[in-house]
Amino acid sequence: MLTNYLTNNFPESMSEFQIVRNSIWADGILIGLVLVTGITFFFGNAYAISAFLVFNTLFSAWLIKNWNFYKNKGI
Repeated sequence: MLTNYLTNNFPESMSEFQIVRNSIWADGILIGLVLVTGITFFFGNAYAISAFLVFNTLFSAWLIKNWNFYKNKGI
């Protein structure tokens, strides 16, 4: 809440990274809400839950596969 308040009222005190990060989060949330609303409206709750589980399983597997703390650190 504080970050959003600062972004709206005092943008000069926010770093560019924080503003970009907030924009990415907002875009991702809106895309997710639109997808879930569309799936629920056209196919029903069961399909929305199934799509959520499949996506999160695949995304989690991708994150675990690419998990490397020391990548590009010269170690």
